[in-house]
Order: sequence, then structure tokens, then C-alpha cells
Amino acid sequence: WLITYFRNLLYDKNIIKSYKIDIPVISVGNLTTGGTGKTPHVIMITELLMYNYNIAIVSRGYKRKTKNNIVVKSDSDYREVGDEPLMIKRRFGDRVVVVVARKRIEGIRLIEKLYPNVNLIMLDDGFQHRRIKPDVNILLTRFDKLFYNDIILPLGSLRESSKNVSRSDIIIVTNTSNSFVDYNEIENNIKRKVKKQRIFFSEV
Repeated sequence: WLITYFRNLLYDKNIIKSYKIDIPVISVGNLTTGGTGKTPHVIMITELLMYNYNIAIVSRGYKRKTKNNIVVKSDSDYREVGDEPLMIKRRFGDRVVVVVARKRIEGIRLIEKLYPNVNLIMLDDGFQHRRIKPDVNILLTRFDKLFYNDIILPLGSLRESSKNVSRSDIIIVTNTSNSFVDYNEIENNIKRKVKKQRIFFSEV
């Protein structure tokens, strides 16, 4: 809690600078450890926007064995780029650029250099990467592990305090399929924490 509190404070006070990219940036992320459906939602949003924008997706490449910045190809080795970025690339092929980078800002600079026609960038798991200031910050929270019912590590699964949900522009409650969902109750509980965010529900 102390580490994330002071790190966010440094960004909030502009002691550590966040960069605003000339290209519009959409970030998809969460507050919790574990899966909330980030990559499926990145795919869904890409499918909605890809016919109007030239999209590039930047991912960390979770569990890959490499550390350098890599442009993912359809025949890349999953051990070098990570299985999820490779899955995304094989789904969209040449229609979408996929880059893996430990530092998202470096991945974006690589895209700007190699793909000047890209006019929309998506960050997969970008909520904690405050070096970049996104134009739209989408926060995912699982129906069965809602952020307002959780606490920070190690007693809970939150990466940072639930107060930081205020950085988001959109909140999507995921994994609502095959469950009884009281949409009004969840929406009211979220609105007790935040005011401006638009709230959606997803079965993904």
C-alpha cells in the first residue's frame, strides 16, 4: 500500500511526469491481480474500431523469456513475445500492429517510428503504467471479485487502493454470464465510490 500510494502521489503531483502521446491512446486494465478479461476486451474493442482506425496494441508480453521490444509477427515464438500478444496478432494479422515492451512508452516510440500510419494505440493491462496519459482509461472488475469488496495485497487481490478507480473513465463489470446479477445494486455501489465514470456490464 505504501509503495503504490507514494508512487501514485508522485505522478499526481507531477514529480514523475506522465507523457501525453500525439496519437489517441485507450488503456484497458484493472486494479486486481489475476484475470479480469483484459485481453478479450482489447480484442472486442479492436474489432469495433479497426475499420475506422489503424490500430496498434502494446502489451508487456506476460511470461515471455525476452526483455527487448519486439514487433509481434504471426509466426513469432510465444516464448519470445508471450502467448496473448501472439494470439491477438494471429487473430488480426496485418490489419493490426502488435508490439511487446516492458516499458509501454518505448513500445509506443517504436510504433511511431515504424508505423507512422497508426492513429490509435491500445494498451493491454495499462492501468498501473502511469508513464503514459491515456485519452480513455478503461477499468475492468470481475462480477465475482468487485473492486469495492476487495482489499490490497497481500490480504486481498488489489494491486493498489480502490480509491484509484477515480483515474478511470469507463468501468466494465466482467464475467456476468450464467450468474444472477443485480445490475442496479452493483452500479449504485460503484457510484458511491466514483461519480463521473460510465459503467457497463460484459459477459466476457
